[in-house]
Amino acid sequence: MNKYLRIGEKLSEISVCGKDISEYGIVFHSSVNRLLPAIAPEHIEKSAAVLQNYIYKISGITVPIFYDCYPLKPDCEILLGGTNREYDKTAGVKYGDDDYDLSVKDGLVVINGGKRGLLYGVYAFIEKLGVRFLTKDVEKILYKEKIEINDCVDIQRPVFEYRDICDWSAFDADFSVKSRINGSFVRRLRKEDGGGVGFAGGFKGLVHTFSHLVPASVYYTEKPYLYALDKGVRNPGGLCMSEKETLDVVVDSAIKWLDDEESPTLVSISVNDGEMAYCHCEKCEEKRKKGWNDTDILFDFINKAQRRIKEKYPDVSVETISYHGVEETPNVVYPDEDIVIRVCSTGARTVAFKDAAELYEKNKTPELKSSYEFTERLKKYLEFTKKIYVWDYPYNYNQINAAFPVFGVLLKNARYFADNNVKGVFINGTAVSCNFSELKVYLLGKVLFDPYMSEERYISFAEEFLQGYYGAGWQYVKEYISLCEKLSNAALSEIAEPMEIIPEKNSSTYISKGKELLEKAYLLAENKGEKQNIKKLILQVEYYDVYCFFDKVMESGTEEQKKDYISRNEKLYNDLRKAGITRVLENAFLPVVKNFRQSIKECSYWDGKCVTGDRNNENHEREIYVIIPVDGEKGERADISFLYRTNNENENGNLGVWNGKEIADLSINPEWREFKNFKTIDVNGGGITSADDFSAKTKIPLTDLRLNLIPRHITGIIIRVKSMNAGAYMFVREPKKKQ
Repeated sequence: MNKYLRIGEKLSEISVCGKDISEYGIVFHSSVNRLLPAIAPEHIEKSAAVLQNYIYKISGITVPIFYDCYPLKPDCEILLGGTNREYDKTAGVKYGDDDYDLSVKDGLVVINGGKRGLLYGVYAFIEKLGVRFLTKDVEKILYKEKIEINDCVDIQRPVFEYRDICDWSAFDADFSVKSRINGSFVRRLRKEDGGGVGFAGGFKGLVHTFSHLVPASVYYTEKPYLYALDKGVRNPGGLCMSEKETLDVVVDSAIKWLDDEESPTLVSISVNDGEMAYCHCEKCEEKRKKGWNDTDILFDFINKAQRRIKEKYPDVSVETISYHGVEETPNVVYPDEDIVIRVCSTGARTVAFKDAAELYEKNKTPELKSSYEFTERLKKYLEFTKKIYVWDYPYNYNQINAAFPVFGVLLKNARYFADNNVKGVFINGTAVSCNFSELKVYLLGKVLFDPYMSEERYISFAEEFLQGYYGAGWQYVKEYISLCEKLSNAALSEIAEPMEIIPEKNSSTYISKGKELLEKAYLLAENKGEKQNIKKLILQVEYYDVYCFFDKVMESGTEEQKKDYISRNEKLYNDLRKAGITRVLENAFLPVVKNFRQSIKECSYWDGKCVTGDRNNENHEREIYVIIPVDGEKGERADISFLYRTNNENENGNLGVWNGKEIADLSINPEWREFKNFKTIDVNGGGITSADDFSAKTKIPLTDLRLNLIPRHITGIIIRVKSMNAGAYMFVREPKKKQ
């Protein structure tokens, strides 16, 4: 096992080609002006300061910093960023933003690169000195009595121009640079970091931007024709891309976003997520009659937008996304040369894309069909564009705290993307969870920067993380990962349920053996940090157990078993919160719970068949409104029936219905239901309406928490729950319009 430097322990000696580090100075270039002090670009000055700092941490030696214009020179030199030294062969070399050269020869250290690459090269040298940047909070220094750096060359020209990991553990700017992550949409990479590849518009500008570029709150009432005509209704879930004024609004909004950026790189014009709508107005239908599909209509719109944006921002590219409804390749209209197309991966997550495609072609394995379809779609796009980014899902964002063993494919998939000329990769991560997020971020940072590393090197990175993060018991953690891989289904999706990941037939082995291995690792942990890290993994097993079996025990178990699971359920909630885990799904918070006879499954998200529900009623009692989707014209009265279930224990939570003029009392009081018993509700004379109309007539602002269950793109009949307790939920499903 690696030995790490501890506080108060003897520091290491550093030798470079036999020369002690105390003989060295860090040198970088500066333009000299007699009237001004010597200065250098911010990213070069930061590179020098970073290197000086880490050498001090390792050896206790402060290496001085020199401008190359100074007459005073150190005995030995570390040259950064291109200098005036005649023996600096990197001076004047044109580097890509992320490129770097690192060489050690006869005691001379030379590091140079692009605006981000220089700092990457410095961190690469620091890693050669034994520093390991595991997470934003955990750095380790490998301890040797004497660290010797001999002649070496490290030349990096990254394959991917864009590398981004959307994971809460990877949002820190400093850690992102150390990990060679250059995406700058949430983390703001600074000038001294060399900046980043960023989308204009901040977080809302990353993807699914139609609703942000043409917000319904601003335009829908007065200009509904800007939105998609879907089933005879203008739907804010999409735009009419044949309407010139829609293009005007989109371009104006995109330019405003770009105006707010210091160094804009990309702007996304892309379809919405969730309830997307595509326009079927006369103009759009005329295009379809000519053989256009929805992708053709999108690319025609995107091309026009980019041409106009480039009049002001010639170096900015427009990005769009190949996603629900526009996955298929175009028939007629192809994207302009500089358009970036982001293709969303689909398919199995534990089988590498290349392997899955080959296996499907050979055996037609159903579980691998979507992987095969993704690879075919990628090939087709590469026939007519050179700017492909991939949006990949090596996480389970539907159950972020469940085991999801995908470590065997991370390197293979990165290499597959590189082999197929993909230019950028975005990783859809998660919030803080107990699902190996930190390890995934560490490995993904490595493989996205160097997808052609050897399998042995990839494994060595995994092992050095396990040792540094989990401590002396790291082998047991490694065994636990292998156990998960062995017991899991062969082809997992990114929205798998815990028992779809580890089948029930393997559950007892997983629970017993998993806890045994992790408890052994915990006993060997030497400090508080290592213990906390292993505790999070133990929570992973406990989450699986309680999530999968709670309802079954509460329905048919003994009283003793019920009592035990209620107690464990409460402890699980509390332990998750202590670990800083506040979400159970990508977009669902761990809710406030008073009664731990509710399972974590019930309280984490709506039933799959539910059309709506209150997922997190926060910390106070309140009136809420729920919309029941119903086909029909706004203003029409309709009689409907639906199923509902609630865990609301408030006796004053009675239901009402909006009839077009007022809330009519239904004289129905929600009843407490411990399990999955739904009750049929008949509503007569409900008025079909929308969020906008309802808000206008009731004077309740759309931002009011009472209306957060009324999506703006849905029309239907609105039900009121007069009063709901904190932590209460309402589920609605199977709405039917009576004849």
